[in-house]
Amino acid sequence: LNSVTTGLAEQAAAVKEALIWAELVGGTNVIYSGTATSRATVAAPLAEEDLIAAQRYLKAAKARPITRMLKASTNIATEPVAPAFIAFGHTNLEPDFRALTGFVPREKYASGAPISDWELGKFQDIRVILSPDLEIFYGAGAGSPTGVLSAGGTNVDVYPIVVVGQDAYGIVPLRGMDSVSITVKNPTPTYEDPLAQRGFASYKMWYAVLRLNETWMVRIEAAASA
Repeated sequence: LNSVTTGLAEQAAAVKEALIWAELVGGTNVIYSGTATSRATVAAPLAEEDLIAAQRYLKAAKARPITRMLKASTNIATEPVAPAFIAFGHTNLEPDFRALTGFVPREKYASGAPISDWELGKFQDIRVILSPDLEIFYGAGAGSPTGVLSAGGTNVDVYPIVVVGQDAYGIVPLRGMDSVSITVKNPTPTYEDPLAQRGFASYKMWYAVLRLNETWMVRIEAAASA
């Protein structure tokens, strides 16, 4: 039973993340990689200028950074981290982020813990969190993919990267911290189940997410290097 309820809790957390992601990728501000002008023409992997354009847009819109300054320390080969916006994306983008000039992996932060176990590092004023649970747009890009990932082999897979500032979106567990309710029925002898072979464990939750300010979030759509 402990194993089953642990699995249900993990599944509930993944469902919440999927609900948040589905709302965030619907934002109205989009930057396309390379020379693309729409999702259907995306063919180029993530580049430095895409992230620079995103943070420039957010700063012009007076979006506030989410994280605070991490000051320099006396540790060897560490770097201070300025107040930053947060970028979310799929783990397949990790090589492209690491290849960016000036990218600082989280193990080189001067002080302070990463925001999440999934935090990869930072580029200029953007800290990056990647997760395999953040869905992509399979085969939604340009045809004849070259040097980029394509699950179907015909069209480029498009990877959304959502960059947000403070209060760009809100999440509401409508019953507070106890918003996930797990129900367990142990097998007991009944007329329908005389040998007590059947029981169940299930969960339900109340949850809502909403984009609050479109100008404080921007989505980059890019390919991922093969």
